[in-house]
Amino acid sequence: MILPIVLEIRLARRSIKALSRHDRRLLICRMVDSLEGVIEVSGFRRRLTDPGGLERVIVSTENAISQIALAEDADFLAIIGEFETLLVKLSETLRLPLTSLHKQLH
Repeated sequence: MILPIVLEIRLARRSIKALSRHDRRLLICRMVDSLEGVIEVSGFRRRLTDPGGLERVIVSTENAISQIALAEDADFLAIIGEFETLLVKLSETLRLPLTSLHKQLH
């Protein structure tokens, strides 16, 4: 299953030069929101012995949105690529139904 945000990340990676700083900030916010949504919809947080790792990723990303948006293209691509991998792995591992996730996020 491919989450809508993953498709958005892939599109952004192909058109990196066309993304404004504002577009980058919005993409990062949607990535964080999607990660939070995956965790909440699945009840994943309750299943982790230490959910702090993912929470630290979320908080540190939220705190660095402006800096990430200003990153060089190669660095920005690396960051969104890592988020893509994380989101894909989580959704595959948890076997999330796309419909319930989509409803939760929108």
